[in-house]
Amino acid sequence: MAILCLAAYLAPFPARAELPIETIEKWGAPHIERYVPKTTRIGSPVKRIAMLPDGDIAFLSENQFTVFDGTQWTDIHSLQRPGLLATLSSGQTIASSGSGLKRIEPNRYGHYDIQTLVSPQDHPERHALFPYIADARGYLFALQGTLLVTVAPDGDIRSYQLESWASALFSIGDEIYTTGGAPALINRWDWENETLVDAQQPLNDTEYLWFRDARTRSEGGAWLLNEQNRIIGFDGTKSWFWPGNATIAALGGSIQCFEEIAPGQLAIGTHAAGALVFDSKGILQQQTSKKHGLDSASVLGIGADNQDGLWISTKRSISRVQLSPSTLVYDERHGLTEAIVAAEVLNDRLYLATASGLYVNNPHANSMAESFVLKHPLSGINDILAYRGKLFVAGSNLSLVDENDELSVLSTEGSTNLWQPSADPDLVLAGNYRGILASRYSNGSWGAPRYLEGPHREIFGLAESSDGTLIGSTGGNDYAKVVLLGDNGRFELRQLPVDMQDVWSMVVEIEGEIYVNSSPTHRWNSDKDSFEPSPEMGYYQSEPPYGFDHIFGTSTEDTWISVNARRGKTVRRPNREVVGQISGMNDALEARASCIAYDSAGRAWIGGSFGLMLARYPTTEPDPLRASPQIHRLISLKDEAILPTIAESDASIRLKPKQNSLRIEAEFPHFLASSQNQFQIYIEGLDKSWPEPSTIPFREVTNLPPGRYTVILNARNTFGQSASSALPLFVETPLYLRPIAFVAYFLGALLAVAAIVYLYNRQQIRRSRQLQKMVAERTKEIANKNDELEAQALRLEVQNEELEEKTEELTATTEALTNTLNQLHQMQDQLVATARTAGKAEIAINVLHNVGNVLNSLNVSVNVLSQRAQESHATKLTRLAALVEAHRESIADFIANDPRGKNVPNYLIQLSKTLEEEIAKNLHELGVMSDDIDHIKSVIAAQQTHARSESVVETVRLRELCVTALNIVGTERSKTQVEVINEVPPDIAIENDKHRLLDIALNLISNAYDAIDEQAPEIGVITLKAHSSGETVAFTVQDNGVGIAPENKEKLFRHGFTTKRDGHGFGLHSSANAAKTLGGSLSLESPGKGRGATATLTLPISFPTPAKSQNAPAEAKAQP
Repeated sequence: MAILCLAAYLAPFPARAELPIETIEKWGAPHIERYVPKTTRIGSPVKRIAMLPDGDIAFLSENQFTVFDGTQWTDIHSLQRPGLLATLSSGQTIASSGSGLKRIEPNRYGHYDIQTLVSPQDHPERHALFPYIADARGYLFALQGTLLVTVAPDGDIRSYQLESWASALFSIGDEIYTTGGAPALINRWDWENETLVDAQQPLNDTEYLWFRDARTRSEGGAWLLNEQNRIIGFDGTKSWFWPGNATIAALGGSIQCFEEIAPGQLAIGTHAAGALVFDSKGILQQQTSKKHGLDSASVLGIGADNQDGLWISTKRSISRVQLSPSTLVYDERHGLTEAIVAAEVLNDRLYLATASGLYVNNPHANSMAESFVLKHPLSGINDILAYRGKLFVAGSNLSLVDENDELSVLSTEGSTNLWQPSADPDLVLAGNYRGILASRYSNGSWGAPRYLEGPHREIFGLAESSDGTLIGSTGGNDYAKVVLLGDNGRFELRQLPVDMQDVWSMVVEIEGEIYVNSSPTHRWNSDKDSFEPSPEMGYYQSEPPYGFDHIFGTSTEDTWISVNARRGKTVRRPNREVVGQISGMNDALEARASCIAYDSAGRAWIGGSFGLMLARYPTTEPDPLRASPQIHRLISLKDEAILPTIAESDASIRLKPKQNSLRIEAEFPHFLASSQNQFQIYIEGLDKSWPEPSTIPFREVTNLPPGRYTVILNARNTFGQSASSALPLFVETPLYLRPIAFVAYFLGALLAVAAIVYLYNRQQIRRSRQLQKMVAERTKEIANKNDELEAQALRLEVQNEELEEKTEELTATTEALTNTLNQLHQMQDQLVATARTAGKAEIAINVLHNVGNVLNSLNVSVNVLSQRAQESHATKLTRLAALVEAHRESIADFIANDPRGKNVPNYLIQLSKTLEEEIAKNLHELGVMSDDIDHIKSVIAAQQTHARSESVVETVRLRELCVTALNIVGTERSKTQVEVINEVPPDIAIENDKHRLLDIALNLISNAYDAIDEQAPEIGVITLKAHSSGETVAFTVQDNGVGIAPENKEKLFRHGFTTKRDGHGFGLHSSANAAKTLGGSLSLESPGKGRGATATLTLPISFPTPAKSQNAPAEAKAQP
């Protein structure tokens, strides 16, 4: 029997032999919508799936009870550890959970009221989780193991301890049955004695097996699952084997869950074969497994909705698949790995064009992966055309496939589109990059194509009207008018009557008429031999989803689509369900298919980036919309209150004044492609126009004025079907805006005005009396003032006389001061002369100090040269010359034979090298002395030109300047071993007076050496650094010498101040003045006595004018 059932499943057309194209259907996969935990927020695998009375779907996991309404996933927090959801014969919905038995009812707030029927305290086993619930005669029964609990209509709760373990509970009419719980396999509840009695008599002898699960049978009785993985039908009077057992055994899967989804129709979840759906005769109708798109073949929970949808839960996700789907999908699982650009049916086989070649269905396939094969690898295919048993292929070549699937190349010119003109059945046209090719059928074969006469222009598509007019599209603002003349033909280019702007122009044939996709659309008028506006035919008619590229139509329902992007041939667009399925597969409303082909059975084969879709009934309109949108939740934004979503009777939802800011959440229980459902939330009384459709299921409004409104919720599915609902609202007027409040405001205003007038009059009277009093007081004051003025006049006369006397004395004093001032002018002239003399002395001291520094270096160099002269190897050359002179007569024999003479050449070579090194060292020392002398000259020249304040400005690299200064100072001058670290970057350069900078550097380095000698550390260290910041450069000289005592810091730059035993106090003073002259400043810091010091010279990168050089230290005096 298993073989027969499986054969029936694998052979959907048993009445006749299958056509080659019909063999594809059995390998098609239904489209699966998957919901992952990130979307559902369900944290553990779902074990039970059930539909609530309002059509919502409930999912029961280990710790959560979650409801999906097609839009929102809602967690019912009061139902923790759910075990079962059952709809009783009375219509009540009962859930069992860790907190007992609960009745679930929708409330006015878009949620559910949960009423406890049995709490854990109502029975002895408080932790029991009832997996089975049934009702009969108004009583509610719940079973868990050996515990049976009943709830009477009056609410009386009783518990019964069964004799043995019971595995299932179900009702048949007014009777309650259990599997187990007593010695018999099936037992019935004895209402009179309140106990279980044997009811297994209807069972056949072969069915005496333990039952491990049961489901209510809608036609009466129950479906029982035994321990051998078989389902038994039982109606209280008889039992029978369910016919689908054989198919399940043949597929090799054990049953993990099952539900009756329609009378006699079972949906079964297996551990390895996925989800199986059987009809009422036990014949397998649909299998959904891992190869069909589930993430696992092990199904944990299964259930159905009221829209022919099957819900399947696996360990990692929840999936929904349509029962008896009208569309099937073929993709990479079937051997199709690329987007499909064109499709054609030829000789009952389906040909598909892709970027890599031509695919064809395999009628001998034994698996999904073998459904299609790449028959001809070709590149750049744009169009295919079936004609006279052959398949024309437009691509990099113009090719032909015959009835034996043999490929031949007609032309290597290539082509992009094809057309067979009705006026000439022996001709096929192909547009390409330079015009139109024509291939003619003659002598039983298709000849090599020839170009029609016409300009070189790419033709992207062709279309033909019912009168034989042929029009070609160029993609731009012109078109090709084609004329066929026997074996010849020609075309000419004409201008379109409208500018296509950014739209790619194309021509199509619709019911014998040619249209171009301009704005507005234009139609070809053969009588006028031109295009004319045709506004009734729209391009991309109506709103998304469109489902296809290039849609023309006169209305939403009356639309045509091109068979592919390159062909001007059109067919009617399939029904709205097919369009919705295309959007659902791509999870986007804008998703579109690129080609379509119909077979002889009227089925549509649709290709695109998603692969291939088979639409079984493309012209049959979908069933009427069963779902209606509702307000899911109404939330007050100001106080976060949850407001009612269902009005009492015909009244409006009344909102308090502070509840006039709302969040309106919508739900639409249409489950197919639910993520692409669109919403419009329109508020009548507020909005002037409808908002654009959107997949966002909520809207927020703020500060609604008091008044009446109607929230109109419109929802549209991917089929384009719409439904609406309305909710009236009434925003109460605040108390301060009500009529009684305005009366109170008016009375209050009158009282306020009266009070103001009364108070004003009293105040005026009081002020009048105060004014009278003030007038009297002022009159008295004026009289007193007159007396004072008279006395003052007398005093002024006396003072005037005294002033005349003082004036005479002041005149005498002025004459004396004038004489004194003349004497001061004479003294000032003398002081100026003295200052000039002092300045010259100070400058001379500075010059001598700087020259002295250089003379020290010269002295060191002279000593070095003197020592080298005493130790020179030149004397050895004199001795060698004497030896040669002594043997001048026999010099050759002497060098060749005498032992001393043999050494002369080598000795002379070594001596030459030694003298060469000695001369190089001396030349270097002489170069240093020359630099020192040049510096002395520059110091003296600076003194001579000082009166003109002129400076020689040049580019100075600080690192090179430091090297020069170190060479001048020399290392021999220090008594202590000193390590000089030059960290000045080589790339820092400034524009300034090089010799003045060298004077400053020499002073600072010499002072560092002197400080180290005075401190006498084990090893002295002098570190030279520089860094630039913005438009300035800072140069520092740091030493570990004797340092500076805090009391001496303020005196460092004074003329004549020094801390050295043999110092004169000129160096730092002159360096500070020079730094100021050069536009910079000089500072000296030290942590204290014996801790070293750091001198910092700050200079501008570009040499400034003297007026801008204002940064000398405060104690430094300006040079005269």
